[in-house]
Amino acid sequence: MEYIYDDIKNPEKIALMRRDLTKLARGIRVSTIPEDANLSAPQSARDDQVLLGDKMVRRRRIVLLTPMCSAATCLMCPLPNEALDSKRRPITPEEISAQFDSVMEDGQDADFELLTLYTNGNFFADAEVPPVSRKHMYKLFKESKAEFLLVESLPQFLSKEKMEEAKNIIGDKKLIVAIGLQSASDLTRAISVNTTTTRESFERAYALLKEFDFMIQAFLMIKPPFLTDDEAIEDTVKSIQYLHELGIQNPILCATRVAPNTVLELLSKEGKFRTPWLWTVIEILKRSAQVSPNAFPRVVISELRKEGNADSEVPKNCDVCSTETVDAIEKYNEDRNIGNLSKLTHDCKDTYLKEKEEENRTIGKIPLEERVSEFLTKHKLPERTI
Repeated sequence: MEYIYDDIKNPEKIALMRRDLTKLARGIRVSTIPEDANLSAPQSARDDQVLLGDKMVRRRRIVLLTPMCSAATCLMCPLPNEALDSKRRPITPEEISAQFDSVMEDGQDADFELLTLYTNGNFFADAEVPPVSRKHMYKLFKESKAEFLLVESLPQFLSKEKMEEAKNIIGDKKLIVAIGLQSASDLTRAISVNTTTTRESFERAYALLKEFDFMIQAFLMIKPPFLTDDEAIEDTVKSIQYLHELGIQNPILCATRVAPNTVLELLSKEGKFRTPWLWTVIEILKRSAQVSPNAFPRVVISELRKEGNADSEVPKNCDVCSTETVDAIEKYNEDRNIGNLSKLTHDCKDTYLKEKEEENRTIGKIPLEERVSEFLTKHKLPERTI
């Protein structure tokens, strides 16, 4: 694709860096699930309204308590910490199914159009959601009034057999699979995010979903670890272009927050990372509207609200204008009126521009591989000669 950039020029070196990053990421994971947690009840469940494409729909949102992500390599992701450590406390397929049942007792009568099932991991990883539980949830979804079922997974866990199984049970209803591409840059994905998602695995999963008339929801990060705000703008705009060229519209943009017990938290404490400014988020939306006018990206607002992330550092401007700016971005999600975002201004924007200039003069002058190598060296991981 035209918009793939930052090719990996030394794959052996990058592979060793990824191994060290993964070891570090997994070594600081801490499950926050209490020892006495009820394994037959979900972590949370609620009914609300959300945008699906360009339409507001009624949704039932369920977060199941399941084993943590089978990969758990990403440097910024808090989800493994919010999932069950099955080595300390195993969970049975029956308990996972019971969590779903406890929320879906009124499934045939409740009036919602979209059912979302989050697991803080991968719906299609058998080690996290057993096949028998998946089949059980498909059947209850089929019997409900909902037309859409949305789940999350890394692309490598999707297979033709699993898609055939879903199709055979849910029939003409629609399955939506949310997949984190995070960035179109191979290098950024490899050592800035440290995800197991590759461009090849993402495109294969997308083709597989299309084959079964299922849908994809693609996630992109705004400012992965080690990047500057200007690099984040370029990275996200190019990534939106890439998805649009593939035929994927409405990408979901997640502005990175600094969560506890993550590699990103270490980087932030060392003064090597600041959460993206909200001005950066707005600049991405403005530039994307010019470059890819029919892509229609949407920003995850919950990642920007401090009240829902008390333990994290969230993306922000100054204390005076942050709430107003988040409200404006939320409104843009609904009306797609870029003109209203363009009118936003505040005194702190001058500070933002000056900080970006300083960031570009310092961090921005160092190649990404060197930034990551320096960080790994500081954390006492041995250097290797390639």
